[in-house]
Amino acid sequence: MRAALRRLGLLGAALLAAACTTTTPPTTTSAAPGAGGGLAGTRWRLEKFESSDDAQGVSQPADPAKYGLEFQPGGLLAMRLDCNRGAATWSAIPTEAGRGTLSISPGGMTRAVCPPGSWDTRIAQRIGEVQSYVIQGDRLHLALKLDSGVYTWVREP
Repeated sequence: MRAALRRLGLLGAALLAAACTTTTPPTTTSAAPGAGGGLAGTRWRLEKFESSDDAQGVSQPADPAKYGLEFQPGGLLAMRLDCNRGAATWSAIPTEAGRGTLSISPGGMTRAVCPPGSWDTRIAQRIGEVQSYVIQGDRLHLALKLDSGVYTWVREP
């Protein structure tokens, strides 16, 4: 019991320290929502992951609504990853309307133990591998480096 309380105290201290750490997010070159397909001010819900490996193919989490991204103005990315929350910084360089290069620098994430099959850790580990984006209608496609796959997200109001 004491060991569990001690671990809980250490976890609380670590989360508090992470919350108190300040970083200056990078300046983004994205336009405002709706202007040239910019990311700033947009929110997205996960739809699927499509691997470039034919053996893996297309996969979806059990409940895609438990996964979300919010590209906040000023370069902060808020992430809902099943039972966890995460933060990162982002910067985009649009190459044409609705597409461009995207750099995401992972930050912190809570470490709750999600149910088996959760994609929380999977997405958190790969979010830094995103290299480009394409917005097509209400879909955001985030392509990973080395052509290793594409995460597709649906716009949230």
